[in-house]
Amino acid sequence: MKKETVKIIIKYAIASIIAVCFVLLNLSLRDFFKETELKEKYRMLADSFTIPGLIYVLLGLLIIMLTNKGSLDALGYMVKRAVKMLVPMSKKDNMTYAEYKETKKGIHGYGFLFYIGAVVTAVGIVFTILFYQV
Repeated sequence: MKKETVKIIIKYAIASIIAVCFVLLNLSLRDFFKETELKEKYRMLADSFTIPGLIYVLLGLLIIMLTNKGSLDALGYMVKRAVKMLVPMSKKDNMTYAEYKETKKGIHGYGFLFYIGAVVTAVGIVFTILFYQV
């Protein structure tokens, strides 16, 4: 396999495993495995899939849209300047904000968070529909 294909598979696999861990954690915190009523199980499953799904979707959108559009550049510049001022052994360079913006590259490769979140949220929506039908 190509190196890029392996990287993509690893990204999706790790993010999916983390999402499954969130779902299982949420289910165990709600005593899902002790519940006997079907309607309550559907509710717990819907909640457990929707929460990590929406977190992934919103995190993906935050990274994709806000960061690449430059919304957080000023914050990054301020943190960089503060660290350089406070750390005595750091290299002192007087980069202006305009120079910082020119050197700043957009980030890419985080769309998988949005896609995995959409799939997990869709599973949560299916369990919500089942909850209301029972």
